Amino acid sequence: MPLHASGLDAALGMEFYVSDTAGTGGRIRASPEDFVVVEVPLAGTEPRPGPWTWLIVEKRGIDTVKAIIRLARRLGIKPDDVGVGGIKDAKAIAIQIMSVRGTYGSIDVGVPGLRVLRAINKDVPMSPSLVYGNRFSVVIREVSDGELIGATLRQIGERGLPTYYGYQRFGTRRPNTHIVGRYMVLGRYRDAVMEIICTTYPRESEKVKEGRRRACEGDYAKALESMPRGRYAERLLLSRLARDPKNYVNALRALPRQLLRIFVEAYQSYLFNRFLSERIRLGIPLTRASEGDLVALLDEHGFPTRHVLTVSRGHEEAINREIERGRFVPVLPVPGHSIRLPGGPIGDAVRRILLREGVGPESFRVSAMPEVGSGGSYRPTFTVPESVRYWTYGDSVRLTFLLRRGNYATTLLREIMKPNDPVDAGY
Repeated sequence: MPLHASGLDAALGMEFYVSDTAGTGGRIRASPEDFVVVEVPLAGTEPRPGPWTWLIVEKRGIDTVKAIIRLARRLGIKPDDVGVGGIKDAKAIAIQIMSVRGTYGSIDVGVPGLRVLRAINKDVPMSPSLVYGNRFSVVIREVSDGELIGATLRQIGERGLPTYYGYQRFGTRRPNTHIVGRYMVLGRYRDAVMEIICTTYPRESEKVKEGRRRACEGDYAKALESMPRGRYAERLLLSRLARDPKNYVNALRALPRQLLRIFVEAYQSYLFNRFLSERIRLGIPLTRASEGDLVALLDEHGFPTRHVLTVSRGHEEAINREIERGRFVPVLPVPGHSIRLPGGPIGDAVRRILLREGVGPESFRVSAMPEVGSGGSYRPTFTVPESVRYWTYGDSVRLTFLLRRGNYATTLLREIMKPNDPVDAGY
């Protein structure tokens, strides 16, 4: 049985490490230069010039959602008219592509933490489907033994890296985006609003805690006065509630649609993490298919298609040969109203989790807010980091690697570091 993970990991559904080596410990993100991510576009998909502008930007110390909102406000467009290939870490230097509706020769965005390196006119907006992956350069400081990394990487090569959704999807200081999403999926909109504006987490400032205390008391106008301007979502909700205190769906709609979708997607991600942990707990390999498993056909770039099959008895070895050839990959559902569930032992485990959560596929239509509903998808059970290299110097290690789109650097780093407290370790 692989090692159990930290308390925060378990709360986010990441209950295990796949490797059983000792962790290096240490800290990441001692400075922005210690965590650099560069988005890698998919080869062979160069769009033609058209009515969109792609901005190659350097993002530093700002999360992607805030960058979208501020960029839209600066250009006088809707946040929905800003496209991105993926959500990048806030505590990092990220080179990525953002698209905006309209044609611009050059843009001085005037957004702190966001610098435009180049502007190019294109015929389509930027989207995740146009990204191959992300190249990372990460420094881990204060490690106990950098040579432990080699053994961990060898085990990951043999067993596969679990495709857990990482901390970035949920937050670390306020790890509750999935909780908000669960309330939305269950139709508990008041609870969703209260979780955002009222629930206090230990690492928050006293000023934020004071604003939350007033919000819990229902004094939304006073809470708005107390809440710092940096608490963007809370202030939007409180402003609506001060005018219309009982209309919680209306309050939620004060938030950008991208953010509302992130809440629902975070809950889907949490459920996927739980499913994947159950697979590991049951001892079912990540890289091989068993009876009842779902497997997806891969496209020419090696990404899963929507062509998903259920592995029937007697066909396991044939499917596993295709997996070894790179034609199929085992997948688990990211729940939604249009997906099907696996069979076999993992299917039983998936159904037990959904039953305990009180949700089913139809729940993800989000009846009162269908604009944030989701049909769901299928996600591979494992990935293999590419172009991995590392160098040790003193008590520090520099690690470079490439991960295909949809995967998280922190998922690899947690296997290497195995931190007791991910927040103290810089996550």
